[in-house]
Amino acid sequence: MSFLPGGEEGPAAIAHRKKNVAVIFFGFALIGLLTWGGFVWRLKTLEGEIASIKQTTQQIEAGLQKGKGAIAEAQSVSAKITAAKALLPAHRFWTSFFQALQDNTLPEVAYQNIAADEKGVNLTATASSYEAVARQLIAFKGVPQIKDVKVSGLSVKLSPKGETQGVNFTLNLSVDSAIFRSQ
Repeated sequence: MSFLPGGEEGPAAIAHRKKNVAVIFFGFALIGLLTWGGFVWRLKTLEGEIASIKQTTQQIEAGLQKGKGAIAEAQSVSAKITAAKALLPAHRFWTSFFQALQDNTLPEVAYQNIAADEKGVNLTATASSYEAVARQLIAFKGVPQIKDVKVSGLSVKLSPKGETQGVNFTLNLSVDSAIFRSQ
């Protein structure tokens, strides 16, 4: 029985209709399948983009950590430079002192030891004679940067045969602190 005007349909019409319904069903199924495939493809594409963004973010964070390390190292170097600048003015420069020592030491005097502390400079030396020790004392008294000179520990240096080889002595120099400043 048919609800359409024109009566009952025959088997050919029913088969045709079944065919049309099947085509429409498969058409909708194909459209649904293509839509689902599109969603899956887009999902995979987005997952790839997210992974790429995460990798880029990690690289940027690693770069920032390196930058932080470089900044910390630069700050450390800066602090050391600042500390060195603060210490440098108080540092003793021996150049002027040694130049004055060289310029005012007699040829017959040789130094074995030089020691310094806050009180002054002590020189252990050997001279050819007592007269050379006296002339060395006078030479140092004429140096403006040397405030005071004292001689101590005078002793004759003898050879194994008992012959005089010179005089051992110690010079205690009180010096002006300006002699140790940078020029």
